[in-house]
Amino acid sequence: MAEVKNGYEKRDLNLKWVAGIAILSIIVLVVFLVLLDSFFVVEREAQVYDSVLNSSAKDYKEIMARDTQILNSYGYVDKAKGIVHIPVERAMELLVEESAEK
Repeated sequence: MAEVKNGYEKRDLNLKWVAGIAILSIIVLVVFLVLLDSFFVVEREAQVYDSVLNSSAKDYKEIMARDTQILNSYGYVDKAKGIVHIPVERAMELLVEESAEK
């Protein structure tokens, strides 16, 4: 151990060690932040999939069944005004027929 005379340390600080430790600390911090961000992205995507895109979701199945029923049936949009909807397949057939007449 270095001997201390006159009440203070007379050796200079080793700047190479300080710079090396600082650079190493910055690299570790950046790697940690990148890994943490990756983790949150993966978790957020999993949460979105589970809550919105998962086909086993009850609300999703109900909405799809209702939309499928509307798209494949006849019915009134506004009965008072006489506005109706027709199945998509029939609408495409009518559009082709109408285009062929022109």
